[in-house]
Amino acid sequence: MVAKLDDTAGFMMTSEWGDVEYPTSFGMENKSPEEEAVELADSKTGASLKLTILKPEARIWTMVAGGGASVVYADTIADMAGIDDLANYGEYSGGPLLVRQNSMQRHFLTL
Repeated sequence: MVAKLDDTAGFMMTSEWGDVEYPTSFGMENKSPEEEAVELADSKTGASLKLTILKPEARIWTMVAGGGASVVYADTIADMAGIDDLANYGEYSGGPLLVRQNSMQRHFLTL
């Protein structure tokens, strides 16, 4: 028998699945401490918290409420200002608890 686990439900299935370690996504091997902290917070909630640093020296940083909106904003920034000006991809959606939002914001502001 073969089973395939998806980390989307990992936060709900901890007692059944145990402490599962998922493989790192392509291109995400060297995460910053801030990215790792947001990823950890994301794993503990059914909501979505995302932070990916693309180019830390760039001038435009985003933290958008709403997963779909964040993609539109990122695309628009890339089209209007140029991809070299986009520093990150950041979003929160799905109604995360205020404590999770605040944690993400604190990590974001350290950048």
